[in-house]
Amino acid sequence: MAGFELHLLGIRGKQAGHDFYLVMCPLRLLPRLFRFDDEIQPELQAQRVLNKGRIPEIARYITENPDSYVLSSIIGSIDREVQFEPAGGQTGSAGFGILKLPISARLLIHDGLHRRAAIETALRLKPDLGDETISLVLYVDPGFRRSEQIFSDLKRHESRSSRSQGILCDSRDELALITKEAIKRVDVFEGMTEMVRSKISNRSLKLFTLSGIYHATKILLSQKQATPFAEKLAWATEFWTEVARNIPDWGRAKRREVSPAELRATCVHSHAIALSALARAGTSLLEIEQGKWRKRLAPLRKLDWSRSNKRLWEGRAMIAGRLSKSNMNILLTGNVLKRQLRAPLTREEQDAEGRLKADERS
Repeated sequence: MAGFELHLLGIRGKQAGHDFYLVMCPLRLLPRLFRFDDEIQPELQAQRVLNKGRIPEIARYITENPDSYVLSSIIGSIDREVQFEPAGGQTGSAGFGILKLPISARLLIHDGLHRRAAIETALRLKPDLGDETISLVLYVDPGFRRSEQIFSDLKRHESRSSRSQGILCDSRDELALITKEAIKRVDVFEGMTEMVRSKISNRSLKLFTLSGIYHATKILLSQKQATPFAEKLAWATEFWTEVARNIPDWGRAKRREVSPAELRATCVHSHAIALSALARAGTSLLEIEQGKWRKRLAPLRKLDWSRSNKRLWEGRAMIAGRLSKSNMNILLTGNVLKRQLRAPLTREEQDAEGRLKADERS
């Protein structure tokens, strides 16, 4: 095998005095280039830990969008020297040509581990994807002596987009489209929602985040998955509009009668956990005769949303005085709202109440 080579079309460049290569790799070759069964140094194992729950999601994205999927470059290192044959008699350290990889060379991924695994899964579902390509950025690193530092340097300067920004730019996710359109139609959301950042600064005049409304609307529509888009949008718009009518502070913030920053500092209802808990209560209203559910939201006006009301919110929306967005805290906060709205608790919600009381007694 020592004499066999793999030839890939690519470009040679130089960084910090070292050659590196940008090459085009057919998808069908990717699993063979980057294998998961190689024995590598223990200190490099941390770079190869897979979150297997992410793989099916990425694979579905590829296979369900064969005409529009986009995959960024995979970055890795080669454990031995390679040959590069410049095209057309080019000279100098940079240029395009053919990269010749020994078949026996080992490659280590620094960025793109889940993309590589998802591509392998997608190829089993749609083998015709194998002739499409992905770009690889490859660093020559005999013995993987620099790989640990390369990995550290890449991650140190990595900047991830916020969850809200991802939702804002997504034109494929139906829920993202519903959420963005509902924000335009619900008066108190329009102009009061931070659309890019997932956290609101202390000086901001915004009261909500796009990601907070998105996740709450996902809960609200969880029982309407087979419902047409227009009906989902109508229900989300009507529900949030009616909720806003029964939480007057939201309207006061919209009219600049109270500072959004003050509401965020003093009230539970101005945070994502409240939106998600309201949505949990809203799913129960789906079973109520059309039109009557609006009246059932009226008791929200009498609820004390103050964060100082620790008797009501501690252990539910708050832990040791700090708001918590865990699934259990959303459930327990939703129980408060369901009781206020005289909506029945599910078995899961009743069990959670029992565990909370047991914890309070212990």
